[in-house]
Amino acid sequence: MYYYPTRTEASVTIEKIYTVHYYGYRKTFSFSGEKHDFWELMYIDKGEVLTRADDRKFVLRQNQLTLFAPNEFHDLHVHGAKAANVVVVSFECHNEALKALSGGTFYINEYERSLLVGIIREAKKAYSTDLANARYRKLQKRKVSPPGTEEYASEQMLNCYLQILLIDLLRGGGCDNRISSSMTIRENEQKARIVLLTEWIDEHIDNIFTIDDLCGESMLSKSALERMFRDYTGMSPIQYCRYRKIEAAKRFMDEGKLNISQISERLGFSSVHYFSRTFRQFEEISPSEYKRDKQ
Repeated sequence: MYYYPTRTEASVTIEKIYTVHYYGYRKTFSFSGEKHDFWELMYIDKGEVLTRADDRKFVLRQNQLTLFAPNEFHDLHVHGAKAANVVVVSFECHNEALKALSGGTFYINEYERSLLVGIIREAKKAYSTDLANARYRKLQKRKVSPPGTEEYASEQMLNCYLQILLIDLLRGGGCDNRISSSMTIRENEQKARIVLLTEWIDEHIDNIFTIDDLCGESMLSKSALERMFRDYTGMSPIQYCRYRKIEAAKRFMDEGKLNISQISERLGFSSVHYFSRTFRQFEEISPSEYKRDKQ
């Protein structure tokens, strides 16, 4: 029996990455503008900016995204009384389909936002460059990581996330079909967002979590992060991280392969005493008592 291959076609191909930025701009920030021979994607994570694509001026609001075409002049001025957080990704792509996105503004959904989070996350793994530094002109690659490590193929993952994001925008039929989400859709997106973040917490359960870590991973402000966790878990973000560590500790004890000291170390606690105290806060018994009751 013979099998015949089907050659796959790539509709959107990213050939080069120039910059990946995640800026926090002061409310007085103003950039006079530039143009270059590659694409630039701009997403507003918080606040508003006034920008220009050649002769057309427009305001980009929170959760909106736009793309500037190669050699299209663009500038940026923080709009309103609040500071703005902005994601910028510039790249080379020669597919004609991308012209359909040029100059449009898009309200992105939670899936597309998760792709942006993935781009930032993988860029931090792939490059040693400070993504908040507006002055760099070239991304500095880290040493290639081997299979089995979290950093393996991070540059390719970044590329994949960006291609999927652009394809998803193109599938939406263009900017005229993108309107602001309704309250129900926003609630669903909030649920999806916290699912993604809690999955990340479980995947990195040995970390010593900080608010800044969680804000960076979720691309949320501290107040928005606190509010989201209170709404969906009844805990603060750091309390929830400790809760997940204790749930993991219980699984380790149920398996019976590690002692309490090893479990404490595996979960990133600074000491066995701190681990035991945290365990008692959630379970009202000590780890030793829990382990004895399970035997």
